[in-house]
Amino acid sequence: MRRSLRDASGDGDSSEVYSLIMRGANVNETDAEGETALTLAVRNGHSAVVQLLLQVHAEVNHVTRQGSTALTLAADYGHAAVVQELLRAHAEVDHVNKHGVTALLSAAYIGHSELVQELLQAHAQVDRANKHGITALMWAAHNGHSAVVQQLLQAHAQVDHANENRETALMWAARKGHSTVVEYLLRAHAYVDHANNDEVTALITAALDGHSTVVRQLLQAHAQVDRANNQGITALMWAAYKGHTTVVQELLRAQAQVDRANNQGNTALTWAAWKGHSEVVHQLLKAGAEADLVTRKGPAALILAAQGGHSAVVNDLLEYGASVDLRNREGSTALVIAAKEGHKDVARMLINAGADPRLKNNAGECALSLVPGDSQLATELRLVEQKARP
Repeated sequence: MRRSLRDASGDGDSSEVYSLIMRGANVNETDAEGETALTLAVRNGHSAVVQLLLQVHAEVNHVTRQGSTALTLAADYGHAAVVQELLRAHAEVDHVNKHGVTALLSAAYIGHSELVQELLQAHAQVDRANKHGITALMWAAHNGHSAVVQQLLQAHAQVDHANENRETALMWAARKGHSTVVEYLLRAHAYVDHANNDEVTALITAALDGHSTVVRQLLQAHAQVDRANNQGITALMWAAYKGHTTVVQELLRAQAQVDRANNQGNTALTWAAWKGHSEVVHQLLKAGAEADLVTRKGPAALILAAQGGHSAVVNDLLEYGASVDLRNREGSTALVIAAKEGHKDVARMLINAGADPRLKNNAGECALSLVPGDSQLATELRLVEQKARP
């Protein structure tokens, strides 16, 4: 049984394709998926077969059941030679598939600069967005395709176009740490303090993910260092939470407010202490963070460090004058919490710093009541209690 024209085209068998055409095969016949000989040849990058089919007037703008044309498929698969053939045959350059994606969007997404150039020369709409509001520039920026970003900017792409979440190319590049792309976008006057639906800026997202080079670039472009998202979280808070020491240093050099609290009462210091990031804690204390800062909603750093058993953090806080007997809302001191959590080393550190083992929380618990009575720590606590008696 002879192969169909579609099968021969998909296989790239140009001799068989020619033979079938000469015998009168229908070049525009479709299969169940709406695929033609041309779309199948295009998928596999068979440019010689594509040429043959176009010469006998294969329908260049035929749309498959998936909403794709030969051109959008060629762009999806990065077949530059095929794209050239299709454009010469007057393929519709801005056709969108069922996802709202054009050939230019696909080419930008995969970073195929030759394809992008061909499509731009064919007057593709540079700012055409998909159904989520994403443009070619945004995809290229997100994926770090700096050459394509340059091409699109030179073609006058809107640098501050925002998608459905109000995110821009700069925000996406910053999130991924693509410093070269960020540089190009800033040179094109991208708005450095643009915020998305959650009030997150490029600086905040770069700090969160630890991209110190990008953070530096944004600060040099005069990004607002203390801009907060809709939860009151600043770039410094996120960097401290994640333990990004280099980012923290960049933000502190830019005079970030070190004791600013978010909507839940957390500061950069309390978050760093809670997560056990001792180097960040040291950076913040050295920059003047208040060791005993207690907000309306948040506990002090020492209590959080004791709860987590972070002895290096506890030591740093004590050296910077943290009040050893400060209480939380439940009336517990750092020593009570360390005892409850079984952090013996931290408890001893607090005892040596003068913590009062007699202090009880609102539930009537003291450090001694929370440790096994026959333990070494219990013995040490009893000795301290005895010495403290008048």
